[in-house]
Amino acid sequence: MNAMKFLVFGKAGCARCQTTKSKLTHFVAKAGLEGQVAIEYHDLDMVKGMAEAAFHDVMSIPTTILLDGNERPMARWEGIPHAAEIQAFLGDAQQRPQSAAADQPAERPA
Repeated sequence: MNAMKFLVFGKAGCARCQTTKSKLTHFVAKAGLEGQVAIEYHDLDMVKGMAEAAFHDVMSIPTTILLDGNERPMARWEGIPHAAEIQAFLGDAQQRPQSAAADQPAERPA
C-alpha cells in the first residue's frame, strides 16, 4: 500500500498541468519515495478523468489532491502546488514508518 497518493487533474496541452506533474515527480524522486508515494494523473478530456474530477469536486485545472494511505484527503491545491508545501508533506512521509504513515493522517503545514 502506498503511504500517500497525489491525484493530478488536467488536460493535454495544459502547460500548467504538465508543470504540476513534473514538479511532483521531481520532489517524490528527490525524497526517495518513488515506491511509497504514487502520482495518478486524470485527463479531463477523457470520460474516466471527468468522472474522477466530478467525484472530487474539481472545478479548475490543474488541481492536485493529496490522499493518505486510507484514501482520505490531506491537502488540495488549485493551480501549481508550492514546492515548500510538497516538500513538507514528503518530509513527513520520510520520517514515519510506512505502516504508520498509512494509519496516521498528516497535518497540513502552516
